[in-house]
Amino acid sequence: MNPQEKLQKIVRHAYETVPFYRKQFEENHLTPDDILITEDLQKLPVLRKEQLQDEVHDHLSSRYSVQYMNGLLIEKRTSGSTGKCLKIFWSISDSTLSDAGAWKYRGKWYGITPQDRYLSFHTTIYAGNRLIPNQEILEKEHGVNLSINKMNLHRANLQEYFQKIHEFRPVWILGQPSILEILSSYLLEHHLSLESVRYLEMTGEYLTKSVRNHIAQAFPQAKIANMYGSNETGTIALECPHGHMHLVESNAVVEIHKAHPEDEDGDVLVTSLRNTAMPILHYALGDRAKMRTVSCEYAHSPVIEVTAGRVGQTIRLPNGEEKGCYVLLHPVEYINNDLNNPITQFQVVQTAPDSFEVYLALAPRFKNWKKAISEIYEREAGTAVGEGLHWNFHFEEKLFPDEHTGKLQFFKSELV
Repeated sequence: MNPQEKLQKIVRHAYETVPFYRKQFEENHLTPDDILITEDLQKLPVLRKEQLQDEVHDHLSSRYSVQYMNGLLIEKRTSGSTGKCLKIFWSISDSTLSDAGAWKYRGKWYGITPQDRYLSFHTTIYAGNRLIPNQEILEKEHGVNLSINKMNLHRANLQEYFQKIHEFRPVWILGQPSILEILSSYLLEHHLSLESVRYLEMTGEYLTKSVRNHIAQAFPQAKIANMYGSNETGTIALECPHGHMHLVESNAVVEIHKAHPEDEDGDVLVTSLRNTAMPILHYALGDRAKMRTVSCEYAHSPVIEVTAGRVGQTIRLPNGEEKGCYVLLHPVEYINNDLNNPITQFQVVQTAPDSFEVYLALAPRFKNWKKAISEIYEREAGTAVGEGLHWNFHFEEKLFPDEHTGKLQFFKSELV
């Protein structure tokens, strides 16, 4: 089945089984027969993250109601760089299929297979939609995956983690550039190496040239590739050895919406071709990019270049210690899991080594919970980041994206 046939199939499925889309089609006087090719998606209103937050159950397919009620769907939370907290549900089979396109490219281009051991990093782990208590180091997938908690990736633990990683002998590593940069700095400072690693895949943040070069110094034997994806769609594009970010067309349809025809880039809109439990059509991902076709020996699919994306930053503490900004996800994940999702948006701004401004947008029913949420956040932030720090809370009805990038970056540092 080619991508256009897959598009027609997922559109009809969404129309027939998802209340949100049935209503949207009817309000716009559309039927599935009106959406046959990529260009037809423009007939639909753009789906925004706020709609997924407010109407999550209206977005679930009726064919998966029993699986959802029994906790058999995979729950993927996107409380990452955009600062907006979403829950995306997948069936186990769809989630597995969403990895197939990336594995095809990994094997063909880099000689990496699903049987190869790999290192990854986590904040919160879910079994289906059930939260697993915080664990520092996990072995998953029958011993194929070693996962380390990002919250604890700091100087005091790096020696222990290095030993665990060295003993595990991963063939490849999957992680955010800001996290790999912390590990790379430790390896270079202590003249250490992880010789077993042949491939590094960066995801979740915009990979800058300087960060890429720094990581390459720590892993001179490994090939580095950038992966562009989301929990809403799975893998969107993967970088080939020539440096082209080729679309994984079996997974998603990608549109670039330009405000003006002469613009070089535009907003990234995606339609998942895999997720039948919670279909995502014509969805604003929150990034800006440009797309083009190239002549490349590795793939014939179009190439995407993200022009405004996710750049990770490091938290610098009074004692000189540095931590990856992903430790700040823990308090939000903890509160949303414990109190049934009061936080809808968040941003943390570090103004001094010991001082942080925390901006939170709460669901309306939690407007009187500000004091309790502040206290829980401060307690959990002390565990994740460090004790003796100052957390100043600001509650807003809505947090607005940066006017230049169009993204609400969840962490910003004002330190020079």
